[in-house]
Amino acid sequence: MLYPAELPGEPADPLAYRSAPHSPAARVRHRSARWRILLLLAGLCLAAATGEAAAQCPEAPSETVHASRVTPEGDLVLSDGRVVRLAGAVLDGKNATDALQALVAGKALRLTRLDERPDRWGRVLGSVEVSANGAWASAAEILLARGLGHAAAQSERVCLAPLLAAEAGARQRRLGVWSDPDYVLSAADKPVLLGRLGDHVVAAGRVRSARLSGTRIYLNFSRRWRDGLTVILHQDELAALGIRDVSALPGLEGQFLRVRGFLDWRYGGPVILHRNGEPIERIPAREHHARGNAR
Repeated sequence: MLYPAELPGEPADPLAYRSAPHSPAARVRHRSARWRILLLLAGLCLAAATGEAAAQCPEAPSETVHASRVTPEGDLVLSDGRVVRLAGAVLDGKNATDALQALVAGKALRLTRLDERPDRWGRVLGSVEVSANGAWASAAEILLARGLGHAAAQSERVCLAPLLAAEAGARQRRLGVWSDPDYVLSAADKPVLLGRLGDHVVAAGRVRSARLSGTRIYLNFSRRWRDGLTVILHQDELAALGIRDVSALPGLEGQFLRVRGFLDWRYGGPVILHRNGEPIERIPAREHHARGNAR
């Protein structure tokens, strides 16, 4: 979905009715107060959206388990021998897997299975919660809040909203992976994209063309579409783009978007097939340029 708080352009100034300060110190106080209010409003909007979405996340049967270890890939090996793929997060590197190991070691865990059968590697996709102070807390949310990866919907049953909220907090504070300007891939950098085929990635760039062909929508991030990322959606997924009719597609051209998904090779170029409700976010041009992704 497109988050209004991240639409291009300057946010409305809630203090605009006040007379402009004149001294340097007053200007600093004015800017500080303005951003405190903006951050508060953004936080309230995010909390409301998260609370609404969390209420829509259905309860599912769960079981209490214990983990014996964490694999280098970030999977949990349970004491009964089962292997659990952590739902909702793509962890980044050894720091993240070490943090997961420390989080689950010696603790009771609550596992909610999100698939009917194991994947081809024998892993169970599951939401994992840790017991802390008499309450359950999502392991994925804790790690994402520390900036140790990004949110991902490996299944339509992943409750994504609270995970995205945890990620957003880390991104705003530039924690962990979000302190690395190269973590978000440039959607127009074909060599970089080719080096990540098969991975679940976050990418950002300017939409060069947006069109409908048959029942599919194609968002191209390079003037020659084969030279950059293409995001493909079904025509029924217009809501993910924040529009109601295909006639509004040209309005996306020139916009800066942040997208995520599994990076594939199709039709002669790198492609993300949009699925499982993963967000497509409009971002300010200045945020994109700040990360060195201008193309």
